[in-house]
Amino acid sequence: MKITLIGNSTGSAISRLRDEASELGVDFKAVSLASVILEVRNNTLRLTSLKHENILNSDCYMFRGIGDADQEVMIIAKYLQKHGSIIIEEKTTSGALMMDKIFLQATEESVPTPSYFMVQSLEALQSIITGIEYPVVMKSTIGSMGKNVALVESEAELYQQYELLGKRVIIQQYFAVDADVRAIVIGGKFVGAYQRTRSDGEFRMNRPGSTKQTITLPPEAVEICEHTARSQKIEIAGIDLIQHQNDWYVLEINTSPQFRQFEKYTKINVAKLIIEYAIDKYALKSKE
Repeated sequence: MKITLIGNSTGSAISRLRDEASELGVDFKAVSLASVILEVRNNTLRLTSLKHENILNSDCYMFRGIGDADQEVMIIAKYLQKHGSIIIEEKTTSGALMMDKIFLQATEESVPTPSYFMVQSLEALQSIITGIEYPVVMKSTIGSMGKNVALVESEAELYQQYELLGKRVIIQQYFAVDADVRAIVIGGKFVGAYQRTRSDGEFRMNRPGSTKQTITLPPEAVEICEHTARSQKIEIAGIDLIQHQNDWYVLEINTSPQFRQFEKYTKINVAKLIIEYAIDKYALKSKE
């Protein structure tokens, strides 16, 4: 079996996936999205790399770390899917990966989240001012690892942060907690979780400086994690959630989750589980 990963082709996650693929006898190659060339000539479409390699020669394709290139990746994914290739994430064919963190309630799938607004202009922000109870969390619709996120204490700060974060932002209800949980779900099944705790006043648990330890989630939280990933149709999901007054809330769901820290603290081999998931998906497709 041959797997080609398209997107971010370097880093610890890629190295781990490559190592585990090798252990399982899988040919694994990572291709930078920046190196992919889509060519249409004489009404024939081809995908090649900077090295003029034909990319349409793998059994399975993974998309990881594509940044804000959702629409461009959608074209590539649809092309691969049309030619019968197995795709992880299949959701790339609809071109909405970067926005999953705010689509949790929009799908009406009863995923428990903090209340939030999404605004895309200063005028829209001004129109909701009276409905905001401070403090709130303001985050850009594009961001990761706690970047482009701010805790806002007043209306004046709201406008200041809006200027810094850009036009498209989420304004989210803030819960004063000292810990959050990162869970991973693969193929709709809960893999495990670890907890991030802070005592330094920093509200972003995923920033450097938090204390990390494995955690056993109660059944209701596990069910929320699995339901969230399935309802969003995300195959490899990193889910951030918190417990507030005995209730669990999903803060956001992430595609292409990093798992170096997760593997370190949970001792769960996430890279192997991802490769095994791809193998199983390919085998199931082959039987059809």
